[in-house]
Amino acid sequence: MLASVLLVLAPSAAQAATGAPLAKAGTLDLSGWDFERDGIVSLDGDWAFFWKRWLRPQDAQSVPGEWLDVPHEWNAVAGSSRGYASYRLHVACRQTAGLALALPMQHSAMALYVNGRLLASQGKPAQEASEYRPSATLQTVSLDGQACPLRIVAHVANFDLVRGGIVRSLQMGTQAQLAHRREQAIARSLLALGGVFLVGLLSVTFFLWRRQDRTPLYFGLFCLSFGIGMGLSGERALQVFFNPPGFEFHMKLLFINWFAGMALFPLFLRSLYPRELPLWALRAVLGFSLAGLLLALCTPVRIFAYSSFALQAGAAIVAVGMAGVLVLAWRHRQRGAPILLAGLAVLIAGVVHDVLSFRHLLATSLLPYGMFGFVLAPAVLLAQRFARALGSEELRTIEQRERADMMVRSTRAGVLDWDASSDELRYSERYLDMLGYPQGDPPPFLELLHPDDHDMVYGGFMSHLRDRSVRSGVQFNDSLDYRMRRSDGHYIWVHVEAMSVRGADGRTLRYICSFIDITAFREQEAALRAQVELTRTEQRRLDLVVRGSRVGIVDWDGITHATYYSPRFREIRGYAADADTSDWPDYFKVMIHPEDRERVVRRWVPFIKGKGPEGPFGEFYSPEEYRLSRQDGSYIWARVSGMAVRDEKGFVTRWIAAVLDITQLREQQALLEQQNEALKENARLREEVERISRHDIKTPLNSIVAIPRLLREERRLGPEADELLSIVERAGYRILSMVNLSLDLYKMEQGSYIFRPDAVDLADLVNKVVADVRMHAASKQVRLALDVHRAPYAWAEELLCYSLVANLLKNAVEASPEGAVVTVTAQAGPDTVLLHIHNRGVVPAAVRGSFFQKYATMGKASGTGLGTYSARLMARVQDGEVVMETSQAAGTTLTVTLRAAPAGQVPATVRHAEELRNTKPAPLGELPPMRVLLVDDDEYNLLIVRRFLPSPPFTVDTAINGKVALAVAELQWPDVIFMDLDMPVMGGLQAVQELRALQRATRAGPCTMVALSSHEDEATRRRSLAAGFNRYLTKPVTREAIHNVLLDLQGPTGQAQSVPAARDAGMSAPVVVDPDLEAVLADFIASRRQLLKGMEGALLAGDRNEVQRFAHQLAGGFGLYGFAWASEQSRWIEQNAVHAGQQPLQERVAQLREHLASVPVTFS
Repeated sequence: MLASVLLVLAPSAAQAATGAPLAKAGTLDLSGWDFERDGIVSLDGDWAFFWKRWLRPQDAQSVPGEWLDVPHEWNAVAGSSRGYASYRLHVACRQTAGLALALPMQHSAMALYVNGRLLASQGKPAQEASEYRPSATLQTVSLDGQACPLRIVAHVANFDLVRGGIVRSLQMGTQAQLAHRREQAIARSLLALGGVFLVGLLSVTFFLWRRQDRTPLYFGLFCLSFGIGMGLSGERALQVFFNPPGFEFHMKLLFINWFAGMALFPLFLRSLYPRELPLWALRAVLGFSLAGLLLALCTPVRIFAYSSFALQAGAAIVAVGMAGVLVLAWRHRQRGAPILLAGLAVLIAGVVHDVLSFRHLLATSLLPYGMFGFVLAPAVLLAQRFARALGSEELRTIEQRERADMMVRSTRAGVLDWDASSDELRYSERYLDMLGYPQGDPPPFLELLHPDDHDMVYGGFMSHLRDRSVRSGVQFNDSLDYRMRRSDGHYIWVHVEAMSVRGADGRTLRYICSFIDITAFREQEAALRAQVELTRTEQRRLDLVVRGSRVGIVDWDGITHATYYSPRFREIRGYAADADTSDWPDYFKVMIHPEDRERVVRRWVPFIKGKGPEGPFGEFYSPEEYRLSRQDGSYIWARVSGMAVRDEKGFVTRWIAAVLDITQLREQQALLEQQNEALKENARLREEVERISRHDIKTPLNSIVAIPRLLREERRLGPEADELLSIVERAGYRILSMVNLSLDLYKMEQGSYIFRPDAVDLADLVNKVVADVRMHAASKQVRLALDVHRAPYAWAEELLCYSLVANLLKNAVEASPEGAVVTVTAQAGPDTVLLHIHNRGVVPAAVRGSFFQKYATMGKASGTGLGTYSARLMARVQDGEVVMETSQAAGTTLTVTLRAAPAGQVPATVRHAEELRNTKPAPLGELPPMRVLLVDDDEYNLLIVRRFLPSPPFTVDTAINGKVALAVAELQWPDVIFMDLDMPVMGGLQAVQELRALQRATRAGPCTMVALSSHEDEATRRRSLAAGFNRYLTKPVTREAIHNVLLDLQGPTGQAQSVPAARDAGMSAPVVVDPDLEAVLADFIASRRQLLKGMEGALLAGDRNEVQRFAHQLAGGFGLYGFAWASEQSRWIEQNAVHAGQQPLQERVAQLREHLASVPVTFS
């Protein structure tokens, strides 16, 4: 293709043959040229040139003109390729007989005059583009009858091509010479053209035979295009076929073939060597060729002719590129590359020769041979490939035949072969074995058919025999499944494939059937159908469950990221159930609410990678709640959970999620939370009201309890007045206990009650309860009988036990018939104390199941249903229980079970009495003078506490709230402050903080601050101590409590304090130890010293809880080894570690250390 382009479009720069004369100054002297001897001569040289002038052939010799070298385009002389001109040449000769002129195609129309007469014309030259008609023809015209010298005038016009004028040599010779050369050139061209067309057609045929390889197609189309281009250029062997349509069609066809060939050969090379020819380079060539094709198709020749320059450059670049591809393929040892390079070298040699001999191309052209050699090289390559393909096809045919035989054997197919011409049947071994006739000679085929299948098989066979639509070929039957009888009488299912070989008249010549036993398959198929039906049933059930639960399904493929959305999920998002979801956005990037997206993705990505908390092979995606977008732009709340399928690396390949719309549930939860918050606020307000009420009640009650005591202590009263004051005091305590118990019951129900056990004397407690209940019993004439003197101490809380027994005893009196006896007995159990309360009444059967339930009552007008409920609640809080037994014969017995007190534990009243007997009272007069500030908003409390503080030694100031207390303290800094917590304007907790800040700011002296409060809970005590109080006392406070605080808290300042009177006697009393413990006693005492050391450290660090823990360990150990006094002291420290002052605790620790160092020990 490059050769054709270069030869057609190349400028005429070659010189004439050696020795041939050249025209000079418009004259060519051939008078001495012997055509028979010297051959053909080209009329080259200086011609007279007349731009845009038509010379009259008769008088042209007298007109002067310019000289123009011919052959050559006139572009440089005329300044344009488009226009018209006249050429003139005077040829001196001896004679013209037998001579002729060979006229190649010029650009683009020419009329040739010799001696004033029109000798030949190529098209119709004219002065206007609308009148001229170009032509692409080769001519040979005779000069017979022309007189010498020859006056040649040529009229040439060009309005289409990019080069105008006489661009190819006119040649003169004998008619025989020119005809012989023409014949040789045509033969060369036809030989090359025929070879190229033949190779092209064969290649296209090979492609049609084997379409999976496009290499022959590309090469065949290239050869055809190459041949057409070659036939339209050079000798123009195809001129007779393409000239009639005209010059425009001729040039379009020529350019189309050039551009098509430029694209087809790279396609051919790419199919051979895809690694060496990059795809981008191929696309560039194809794009260039396509642009040229469109230009040639859509524009006239005068426009697309300009593409010749780009065509030449493109052809050269493509040729160099293809040569580079072949060289690279050769280096990579690709098959066929050397052959293609050799063909390209032959073509280049022919092109170089013809370009150098362009003027004399008609005589010396080697291009056809070069082209044929170039085309022959790929043809040889394709022939090799086809030979290999045919060889491979033969091997494949043999392999397929062997494979078919193996397949028949491996599939265990039986074969029946019927030769219709000889009516001979042949059976394969498998066929005979399958039917149970291994020795051969089975019954006729139709007799083996199942009766239900006989008509179907026979009718199909006969219909196939009658069908003669296929002639001289093979016809395949539809496959059938039917039953055949075995030799044992059983039927088997067979799958049958049949084919028949037909003759020229369509008759069946041979009929071959293959039989495969599918009995097992049919049985499996039946089982599978049953399983499929079961699966469908389960699927329908699952669908019903899914629809009933209103759950949407999302099925995500982790490989392709394709996502299926169930109809319910589409409805959840506000779409129709059958809506198209193909354009739905990404689930995680768009559907999830922006505020939830990061949280969900942060969990989802590790899950699919197997790096989440579920582990690398975790399947279940636990429920998660977030918002999903709807069609209308709103969002719904969804709860999403799912199951994952993972590959061997733990990556999720499939994830099926269940999506439940919980928007209404969230709204209900939000409403419920609001209601809960409102309830909490109401409960808090109720508790606050109750707390304030209890405080407001307890404040005057404290005064009621304290005033009778003050009157008895300060005045001598008569017996009646003393008894009345005792009644008032007991009533006050009873009301105070009820107030305290109301809060304690609430804490018990909430599980926040702190159980503080101590030894309780149940006998004394029962007597107190009886004293309160006796009047009520007497009103019903019920007698109370007690047998509790043998009751051991219980490990419980005295107030709870009092309320528990009082509730049960009152209920027993109320339930007892009039005149009956209510008995209270006590006995010791294993580590327990049992208290039995019996009456003759019977609990109704309807009430027995709810006897201990809250608000359960037997119809009493004033009953609240809390008596037995609170009794059991208080028992269980103390690690005990209350049970009820009732019958018509035995009456009703309530049994209270409580833990027995540990050995050595005695009630607080016994301990206090002992302490009072062993302790000398320290008179307040021995205390140094000190200033005491009393702060309380209740005037009665101020009055009572002030009476506890005699003057001297105390100077007492008072304040009604914390703000006033601050003002009083600024004027005169106190030594001790007793302050209430709940006060108007400024409460005690705020005031103590302000006072401590004032103390630090003014560097005032030490001040002991004591909180007075009606609250008995641990939380209030801790807040008070944390705020800055040194001690915490619960109202009502007694004179002894106030005095003890003053005596204890003055210890650290170096003031006087109480000292146990009988201390030395207890410390020095000998300790009697079991002889079996003698060997370990030394180690025991050493370990106790270590515990004492730890307790001292905790005491100095202010960690009272740690002090209490050390004391508990010491008390138990000392008691076990017989150190009674040391055990008692440790128990005191344990019980008072939180409330006692620093000095008493330090003294007790020092006494214990001294006791261990000096106490005498005896073994007995």
